[in-house]
Amino acid sequence: MEQNFNQLPVEANSPNRSLTVSGNREGRRDMQLYRKQPEIINRAIKPSDLLYAFRRRWAISLVLGFVLATITILIAQLTIPVEYSANVRLRFAENRQYILFKMPSEKHYLNDRNAQATLIRSNIVLGPALQQSGISKLNCLRNEEDKVYWLAQHLNVGYTGSEILTISINGPDRDELIKILTAVRDSYMQEIVQFERDLETQKRALLDRSYKNLEKMIQRKEIQYQNLADRLGVSDSKNAMYSNRYAQENLAYWRQKRDTNLARINGLTMEIKKRSAFLERMLPTESGLTQEEREKARIKQRTDMIRTLTIQALGQNPELVELRKNYEGIQGLLERERSVAKDQNHPNIKRLEQALEETKQQIDTTTKRLTPEIAKFVQSQIDNQEVPMTKSEKLADTIEQLKIELSVYQAEYESCEKSYQAELAKAKTSGETTELESLRTELDRMKTMYNRMGTQLDEWNLESQAAPRVQTITEPEAPKHNNQADKFKMMGFLGLMSFLGAVIAVSGFDFLGRRVNTTDELSYGLGIHVMGDLPLISRGVHRNRVNQSVQGLLMESIDNIRTALLHRAESENMKAVLITSSLEKEGKTTVSSQLAASLARTGRRVILVDVDLRRPSAHRMFDRPLNPGLAEYLRQKVSLDEVITTTRVENLWIIPAGTPHPDAIIALAQGGMDEPMQLLREQFDFIVVDSGPVLTDADVLVMGRLCDGVILSVMRDVSRIPLVYEACERIRMVDIPLIGTVLNGVSFGKYRPYYSSYTIEVSTKPKIKKS
Repeated sequence: MEQNFNQLPVEANSPNRSLTVSGNREGRRDMQLYRKQPEIINRAIKPSDLLYAFRRRWAISLVLGFVLATITILIAQLTIPVEYSANVRLRFAENRQYILFKMPSEKHYLNDRNAQATLIRSNIVLGPALQQSGISKLNCLRNEEDKVYWLAQHLNVGYTGSEILTISINGPDRDELIKILTAVRDSYMQEIVQFERDLETQKRALLDRSYKNLEKMIQRKEIQYQNLADRLGVSDSKNAMYSNRYAQENLAYWRQKRDTNLARINGLTMEIKKRSAFLERMLPTESGLTQEEREKARIKQRTDMIRTLTIQALGQNPELVELRKNYEGIQGLLERERSVAKDQNHPNIKRLEQALEETKQQIDTTTKRLTPEIAKFVQSQIDNQEVPMTKSEKLADTIEQLKIELSVYQAEYESCEKSYQAELAKAKTSGETTELESLRTELDRMKTMYNRMGTQLDEWNLESQAAPRVQTITEPEAPKHNNQADKFKMMGFLGLMSFLGAVIAVSGFDFLGRRVNTTDELSYGLGIHVMGDLPLISRGVHRNRVNQSVQGLLMESIDNIRTALLHRAESENMKAVLITSSLEKEGKTTVSSQLAASLARTGRRVILVDVDLRRPSAHRMFDRPLNPGLAEYLRQKVSLDEVITTTRVENLWIIPAGTPHPDAIIALAQGGMDEPMQLLREQFDFIVVDSGPVLTDADVLVMGRLCDGVILSVMRDVSRIPLVYEACERIRMVDIPLIGTVLNGVSFGKYRPYYSSYTIEVSTKPKIKKS
């Protein structure tokens, strides 16, 4: 049978697809929209997905979880030791203890306690602790190469509350723990606490020595001050200070003025020397010229200036400017004519050459006429002005002016120097007054420091009797309880985490299969119409041993699907429906057999055709023999009437698949079912075709072209969403109408609220009439 694969379906079931087929080329381009995967195929995992996966794999999850939890608990039992915990508590006061005065230079408690916790685990404390008698020979330390490191790792230091410092250690031997804590506590009190107190004692002794030395210095300064005051004949240094201050201000004024003039003199002297040297380099031969030669040079300079100014005036004369413009215009026209004319003797060229020559003669005549007049005018203007000086003359004039300015500053400097010397003589007489004031100021400063040092010494002497900042609250005691209870808790926690980890791992691995869970995933996720769902039934239904409640649920569900199918069949004139699935074991045979039986119950003549020539199973649903069947008909072993078999259901016939054979499959692919399907359409009201999986059997699409539509069977917890999507795409690609899908394996819990007390007796066996 010839098939057309070049055209796409005009209408797809997905709401996100809306294509119009306009030709083969556009169809191939628009086909890419079908290949765009929905978001549900690659979406991230959700908590509900884990619950669905756990429902499918709860058995293996629980078994693996229990096994892994048991192993984890056993490992924890062997690896977690039973230990005792011993501790010693110290009170570390937030602030330094004081009786009356709070001592200065207090550090904040938060910084201080972090430093103390670090010091306890440092070599400063642990080294002397290990050197105490018998500590390094304890069983827990005997075989350790780095005993300080081992002790620092096992020692726990922390704060309980705001002022309680706790030092603890864990180990199997209670007595050894007590010895280690006692040694660490004693080492800390000696190396850190006592050391800090010794430092304070040294500071106090140093301050006491400085206090006594300062007292002796004050006594000597007072004697020196009194002797100087007696020599000056004053009892107070204030009057002497005022006169001395005035003399010092005058002395500073004249010193500053003298230094300013001296700086100017030095600057002018350097400038004169620099300019004189430059003058000598600029005109090395000018000093050897005579007066006549200098006059000739000046006349030559004047003549050159007249010539230059005359030329500039001629270049700006309006009459000459106009003649030059005419000359340039005629010259441009002449060049243009020469470039386009073939004959260089053309009259226009000759005329322009003559006009150009006449203009040139006018320019020369005008220039000769105006040159004497302009030169005379320029000469008169130069005669009325001074002849400009040369650069050397200007430089020499500047040097003379600098020398005059230098003489003025030298005179002013000599005047300032005389006034400065006079004020200096006055200031020398008041130097002793200044010394007296300096002694007074120094004595005041020393007495202030002396009083502060005395006050600090008195406070230290009093506060040295206050309680120490660090005190032992509890002595190390032998612990009475071990961590057995904590070990059991940890074992339980690790076991629980292992159990949950195994369950989550199995569920997560199952989620990777992307199996179908609900109808929403088909309708909203893939955009496929869901015709209905069927409850989960056991294999007993194949042997007609299903209880009445299950039969009732199954019949009600399949009748709903039948109603939807008949509604569409009447509107679209459908008579043949193909039932398929993406892969095997997804409930297509159950759907096809139950749907055929439901259609037969409506009084229609229905035939079920099993075209699954590789794995036939429809005959088992009705306890019919496999042979003869469709395979034998395709191999032309039997006729069509011989393979049509009646069933126990009224108005329902079946064509078994027959014995699988490669020749039958080849015959089906070559169009062997075209004529039988046409005959069956004439003999029966409805044809239900049970085919193989669409993703594995190539003849499914061939058979689908002979039917009016396809129903895709999907098995909950078995079918995979990507494969269901691929199966739908393959069906659409060959222009086969996809009627919808049927979800198999729905839990009975969905129906139980309504059917808990409602059952229908259904049997596929014939009724036996009573005689």
